[in-house]
Amino acid sequence: MRILGKLIAFFIFFIILIYSFVYSGIYNVAAIKADPKPFIWLFNNTKENSVRFCSKGIKVPNLDDESLILSGFEHYDQMCVSCPMLLNPLFRLKF
Repeated sequence: MRILGKLIAFFIFFIILIYSFVYSGIYNVAAIKADPKPFIWLFNNTKENSVRFCSKGIKVPNLDDESLILSGFEHYDQMCVSCPMLLNPLFRLKF
């Protein structure tokens, strides 16, 4: 019974610690400053595993289809070109 009490106390302490961290604002979420390496590892692995899991059963379209390319260009032109992030040099993607 003592172990259960300690586990519950630890869980409550952990929740309070996470809550305090989230609401303190001490972690810099700005995109112009690099994350610490453990966070980069965590975010990248979470993203990769999420995409792998959620994309199961999705059929890849024929990417050589010209009508698909034109449709994609049209969608990009209508929804992406006006994005203010594209105008800001700090947010331009580097490949």
